[in-house]
Amino acid sequence: MKTIFLSVCLLITGLSSNAFSPDTEDPKSEMTKQLSEIVEASSIWDGTKKDFSITVSFTINDNSELVVLTTNESPFDFEIKSLLNYRKMEVSPILINKIFHLPIRIESNL
Repeated sequence: MKTIFLSVCLLITGLSSNAFSPDTEDPKSEMTKQLSEIVEASSIWDGTKKDFSITVSFTINDNSELVVLTTNESPFDFEIKSLLNYRKMEVSPILINKIFHLPIRIESNL
């Protein structure tokens, strides 16, 4: 069984953290939660024998679908795109058409 850690922080280009009032929940937090659930539930990590990190760059299109732009791990490129591409996300309109970078850390329990 693998343990998967998602970085709590998404690096976002074009957004300032000051754009949100203290009373309002950060829209990035909800998106991070959704992505954590999807990635942690996946079985694509089974069989990996070493610890590694992957960075996934993506955007949310006008239909609120996640679109993977690039990954830095070609052995998992197809699997990550199959897992995430065009998956409907419940996100704030402020996040549409922005570019995000999601670091994923995989730890082997072998």
